[in-house]
Amino acid sequence: MSNIVSKTACESLLPKICRSRNKCCNYLTTTLSGEAFEVGGRGEQQLVVLTENMRRESFELSISSPRVFFKEGLKKLEPIEEVIINVDDEYSGTTWKNLASVKVKITPELI
Repeated sequence: MSNIVSKTACESLLPKICRSRNKCCNYLTTTLSGEAFEVGGRGEQQLVVLTENMRRESFELSISSPRVFFKEGLKKLEPIEEVIINVDDEYSGTTWKNLASVKVKITPELI
């Protein structure tokens, strides 16, 4: 048996479920078409917890793959990671070439 609810009922139930269970949801919005919800969390594990809780409440869900958000407000951002690589001189040329292929920004204080 599954819960089939109207769009307005789902809009009121989903935020309640998101925030009541382990606070696994950072934000919740409706997509432009109004037929889906976009849920943000701190990681894939939190979203798994949310979907499992909803399934336990007998909701039928169709879930897309998680994706990384690149925007903060109106500004587009890219995920940044700091990497420190120690290699022997014989491998440094290949290492630099591989790093250049993925648009690495090299800070002068580390050279």
